[in-house]
Amino acid sequence: MEKFEKLYKANIEEVSKAVANSMIMCGSTNWDFYFQKKPKNSDFELVENVSLIEFENRSEFDGFLKKHRVVDFSLEHDKPCVLIHA
Repeated sequence: MEKFEKLYKANIEEVSKAVANSMIMCGSTNWDFYFQKKPKNSDFELVENVSLIEFENRSEFDGFLKKHRVVDFSLEHDKPCVLIHA
């Protein structure tokens, strides 16, 4: 589990290369992109006090989703993962 005080949700096509390189997760639901660096020349939504949890397999991930409320989730990375409020 990795904790973040602040993440910034923004359109990857509108952010600088430096911001794009700080991407933490791409959500599967709405293709929302979450970054550690604050975008300077694009709109963003601040997401505070969240944790990123990665799962070893889809079964573990599905079990977690059934029991917890999540900010967003992703199946687009090497391992399934979720963002939850810390």
